[in-house]
Amino acid sequence: MNEIDRLEHIIGQVAALKTFCVTVVATYPNPVELSKCLSTLAEVTMAKTLGGAASESVLADIESVLADLKDAASKRLADGA
Repeated sequence: MNEIDRLEHIIGQVAALKTFCVTVVATYPNPVELSKCLSTLAEVTMAKTLGGAASESVLADIESVLADLKDAASKRLADGA
């Protein structure tokens, strides 16, 4: 597998995992607890990543995905479900 194939493979995996995560957020029975836990774990993830050798691009991508998941959780809370 060449570098482009590997990159496309990873992009596909991330897209599928993000879809799964948004599905879980949308159907989770306790959206308040989910939102709190997501915020806490997002902070932990960023703290661990900042302590490593991650590039600015990797940090921005992590923040972007976490923001999308937090947005999904916020929409779930707004729906009152």
